[in-house]
Amino acid sequence: MAKIKEEIEKEIIRFLDENSTHKGDGTQSGCGLKHGIACALGTSKNNIPRVTPVDFFNDGLTLWMIGDPGGKLVNIRSNPNVAVGIYTRMDHSVENQSIQLWGKASLITYRTQKELFM
Repeated sequence: MAKIKEEIEKEIIRFLDENSTHKGDGTQSGCGLKHGIACALGTSKNNIPRVTPVDFFNDGLTLWMIGDPGGKLVNIRSNPNVAVGIYTRMDHSVENQSIQLWGKASLITYRTQKELFM
């Protein structure tokens, strides 16, 4: 039986919730985050693609990523169309889960949108 849109959306949100980066419990060294599974952000400028590994956080179906200045931000300013691949390490002994998403990115900066940025 075919799944309805609401069921599929719930499955996607569950996948994102379980696999995104979260605040750590204090046992992690370094940045204090419990990093999620692999996430690759695809951007493009002048028809030249770029894929960058990034951490992601989600609020439902909205993805949040933090980016240091660099090529991916330059690309998004030029072309906000992005693709994201979120995936587990390939292991042929188990059923792997992954998701590919497409959409438009918005850049939020501390300087211009401090409250939303925080």
